[in-house]
Amino acid sequence: MDLKYAIIDNDTQEKRYIEYTVPLTTTPCYFSGYSYWFECSLYKKGVQCNRRVATLYFSNGYFGCRHCMNLTYSSRNENRKNELFKTLNMLYRQDEIGI
Repeated sequence: MDLKYAIIDNDTQEKRYIEYTVPLTTTPCYFSGYSYWFECSLYKKGVQCNRRVATLYFSNGYFGCRHCMNLTYSSRNENRKNELFKTLNMLYRQDEIGI
């Protein structure tokens, strides 16, 4: 899939035109048909990603996978100690009231 778009710099109002190809690939489905995927075309540390993904994200003027964009799920950023404390506190309260 060919992508062609322009980005306008907010400070200088200068347009920057970007054009590149994002490959599409397919995998066969279990019963019939195909699933379609994007292949990330960004480079990270000099190596092209080529990761097969369902969603591309936009950042710094380009579309790429969440790995190349350094995006994480919010659940990965939660403090696991807080979750453990909440669970233990709930168990302690249940024990206090005799559940």
